[in-house]
Amino acid sequence: MNDIELQILSCLLLKPELMNNNKLEDKYFRHTQRLWQFMKAFYNKFKTFDSSLMISMASNQYKMADYIAMLFEYEPAPSNFEKYQQRLIEEYYESQKEKWIIQRIYEASNDLIVRSINVSEFNDKLKNIYEKAESIRWKEE
Repeated sequence: MNDIELQILSCLLLKPELMNNNKLEDKYFRHTQRLWQFMKAFYNKFKTFDSSLMISMASNQYKMADYIAMLFEYEPAPSNFEKYQQRLIEEYYESQKEKWIIQRIYEASNDLIVRSINVSEFNDKLKNIYEKAESIRWKEE
């Protein structure tokens, strides 16, 4: 699991009112999506996080108990909640950039394999891929 995602969820468990300062979108939770979705729905209904109530509401109570125990083992600083959020957003866009680069290199590699381009042209394509990746705005404004 992603450590920063768990830090954020742990902060929320410790200080539920941080949900009011939440600027995270669902897409940022790539490893803990189901837990994030449950916590959002739970907070929308109860405006707090109570471990006993959360366990009783979960479809898999044993798994929820394990998640809650794991989140309580973390020692995040709720005062750094904004920084944790920012880091998760940065990780998401770094991942998007990496996927974009890999896809373009894969396409260029196939062109090289089938001899649509030569090695020199492949090197030029690689250079262009990296230059373009640096010029694209990966963060949402």
